[in-house]
Amino acid sequence: MKYLLSKDRKKRSNFEKLEKNRLMFRFFSKNRILFSSSFSKLFLAESKKKKMIFGKRFPKISYLSRIRNICLITGQTHSVYSEFRLSRMCLKEAFNEGLFPGIKKSSW
Repeated sequence: MKYLLSKDRKKRSNFEKLEKNRLMFRFFSKNRILFSSSFSKLFLAESKKKKMIFGKRFPKISYLSRIRNICLITGQTHSVYSEFRLSRMCLKEAFNEGLFPGIKKSSW
């Protein structure tokens, strides 16, 4: 369980590190106006240089699709609420204990 949590933590940190680079790469690869309009040569040279830098592939571990929601307490991967990062069983126990203010068991 500790291994899964540490692996998840590593994936999330790698994603956060490279997120800015990935967004810049997307912007430069999709925005064709920068290269077709008459901007100054200096700006074009800088943007081409940035595109060359960010053109290489990113490591697989840094992709958002590789990150799974894992319960922080049990390490369970199924039925995890992403808002709380807890599984439904742990969430139910936490609600019953009153750890989350304003949420209570409903009855009608």
